[in-house]
Amino acid sequence: MADLNFTGDNWVQGAWTLGGRKYEKSLAWVNACNEEESVVISLPDAYHRFTAQVGLNEPSDDRDHEGVTDFDVYADLNMDKRADSDELVASKGVTFDKPGAIETNDLQGARQIILAAHTDSCGGTPLVWGNPKVS
Repeated sequence: MADLNFTGDNWVQGAWTLGGRKYEKSLAWVNACNEEESVVISLPDAYHRFTAQVGLNEPSDDRDHEGVTDFDVYADLNMDKRADSDELVASKGVTFDKPGAIETNDLQGARQIILAAHTDSCGGTPLVWGNPKVS
């Protein structure tokens, strides 16, 4: 997914750092604040597996992000560009100082996925999907 075909106004591609490691081909919600934001990604083929590292960009001394930030993956099988609850295939909660891996083998041949991030905090630290990959 090096050149993502995505739609989502608040998302930026670039290099971001999680857990001391730089992820060159990443996607970030740069103005994360007290809400949910999602990005729709069109895939060139049918895929079954998704992997990424998720977390808050480092360095971050952003104590406003003291709670858990949730990252969700949806297999948008009906291609309606909405994250429907029955399409949720993976979820990962992380804290500001502990990024984590998210993965699923359940994309069910989706040609479109939705990545969503949810935060109750407002600190300005980008929320990052590090090197998202499908296979």
